[in-house]
Amino acid sequence: MKKLLFSAMMLLVLTTFGQQKPLITGTISGSPASEFILLSLYGDNVEVLDTVTAANGTFNYTPRGSVDHGILRIDAGQRNYIDIIYDGKPIDFTTEYYNPVQAMNVEASEENKTWYYFRRQKENFERRLGVLGNALSNYPDDDPFFLTMQDEFMSILDEEEAFFAEIKEGETDSWAKLLLKSDLMPPIPQDLAPQKQLEWLKDHFFDYMDFTDERMLYTDIIPKKVLDYIKLYANRNLPRKELEQHYIKGVDRLMSFVSGKNDDIEEVVINHMIKGFQQLEFQDVLTYIVNQYVLESSCVDEDRKASLEKRIEGFDKMAEGRKIPAFSIKTTKGEVVTEKNASPYRLIMFWASWCPHCLQDMPAIIESLDKVSRDKIEVVLVSVDSEKSEWEAAIANHPEWWKESCDLKGWNGDMANDFYIYATPTMLLLDKDGVILSKPINSGQLDLALEKAGLL
Repeated sequence: MKKLLFSAMMLLVLTTFGQQKPLITGTISGSPASEFILLSLYGDNVEVLDTVTAANGTFNYTPRGSVDHGILRIDAGQRNYIDIIYDGKPIDFTTEYYNPVQAMNVEASEENKTWYYFRRQKENFERRLGVLGNALSNYPDDDPFFLTMQDEFMSILDEEEAFFAEIKEGETDSWAKLLLKSDLMPPIPQDLAPQKQLEWLKDHFFDYMDFTDERMLYTDIIPKKVLDYIKLYANRNLPRKELEQHYIKGVDRLMSFVSGKNDDIEEVVINHMIKGFQQLEFQDVLTYIVNQYVLESSCVDEDRKASLEKRIEGFDKMAEGRKIPAFSIKTTKGEVVTEKNASPYRLIMFWASWCPHCLQDMPAIIESLDKVSRDKIEVVLVSVDSEKSEWEAAIANHPEWWKESCDLKGWNGDMANDFYIYATPTMLLLDKDGVILSKPINSGQLDLALEKAGLL
């Protein structure tokens, strides 16, 4: 009897497992890709979660492990992203590759139904107001039809205000409400002078954001809002040193909203600013952030403090015009590559098979480098992978003439440490003597660097 009962229970378990419904069922019509990349978000990090095969844009996805709640991002090909909210419940949707928001039809997932309804409405308001606003600015104001358009414009504004009021009301208990409310901009008082409006916005920019809500870590809210806020302090007319001081004021004001609310969110905000100002090569701002908000913080552990101090040190040592450190690595073909270079130019690229930005930009990088005469440039790829099989699978599509290396130590690899590598992709275009000419962060910047060097 016990054996019979056990067999029945096992049959039930196996049947249930076999009938397990996919987490996501979707159709993205018009997509050029036969395989979609699923990405997960945390702070400003985007990592490959999985890949799924798509047949005419239709796919089913059942995760092989646990999946964090929050935004899941689908790369449907050529960097065309479609975001969906995952709250633990199955998702079923159809949409179009070239018009994902307006064409989105959600069959299952109340969160996504709400989110995309409001996203469509917002886009519609922006489009209608944009068309009418452009027409009003160019139409004769003494024509009777001008008043008709003006009345319609004001009517749409009233509709939009009521629409936004609906979002503002209530608590952000759902993921959709959190995303929608956090994305709102506070209405600027129109009776203020332009400069006063800017100062008002700096004080009220985060009125609808709750920096204690750790759910924001699993969305793209923080990097988007931090970038938009820092832009308020940009002034192209200022000399570089004065502009850095201006940005430092922005950092202080931003941190006054964030500090003491949530340690993880605070850390993400600080790291995102460090990455951004590293790309802009604003050394004074970087040093200030580390000294003021990292080294002086009792909440930050000593390992992290040491790591950030090393990052600032590396920013200075690996700046344009500096010479790279000595190194020695072995390639997949057994060749030993050192800092000595026989070619007029060399490109060193740090990357990883799990880095979505690397994978997405690699075809364009390959296309650009294939245009350069091979006797003029040497291409060295250094991976920070730790899984040999994943790395080997990823390099299978790389050009044969590239020199590939990986010590399988991840971020702790010798060359990654010596070159102060904290993000992928990181590219260094060098001259014959190993002097850093440029540090492009994507294929577009690589093209510009190659053109400046006379290689394209």
